[in-house]
Amino acid sequence: MKYKKSSLSIWSSTQAGGAVLAVAKVGQANFGIAISPDGGLVYVTSLVGRNVWAFRRGADGSLTPVAGSPFPAPTGPVGLKVTPDGLHLYVASNDPDLDTASGGLLGFTILADGSLKPTADSPVHTPDQAEVTAVAITPGGRDVFAAIRDTNQLAAFEIGSGGTLKEATGSPFLTGGERPLSQSIAVRPVPAPTTPR
Repeated sequence: MKYKKSSLSIWSSTQAGGAVLAVAKVGQANFGIAISPDGGLVYVTSLVGRNVWAFRRGADGSLTPVAGSPFPAPTGPVGLKVTPDGLHLYVASNDPDLDTASGGLLGFTILADGSLKPTADSPVHTPDQAEVTAVAITPGGRDVFAAIRDTNQLAAFEIGSGGTLKEATGSPFLTGGERPLSQSIAVRPVPAPTTPR
């Protein structure tokens, strides 16, 4: 498979007709973008480069690479999510060489400057090291879910101290679906309280 060089564009819909505010070069085969809850950091995966690119987003939408970016993600990063508290990043991993797949979840601690440090247990492998294609995190930031492409399952983990993961009892769970891909998993947000009318 050949991929062309890629870029990340920040587009504003608040300006009349919309406008591209910033363009940043990133690695090839970008399957995932995640933004920190405060909107100040942007992370992009590069499957071919086997890394995660990190940018600080300015108030004007400009993108500045975080020192040390891109950060190694050796098992083929695709989808990714930042925890609601902005402290950790979890990356679905699979390998572009399908004959030697080594899938699982890559965990990173997001340092104060936006750089990434692997968690103590990263990567956490799925059963038979099957390929993970998507990640979802609960609104409270306590649990991480991973869609496993090869076995049509969903792996569930509790986020522990330092961002380490503990697999839930009974995980992985059959989904009834078939070959989930990049954005194939979502967690329902906690409904906002309503007031009777």
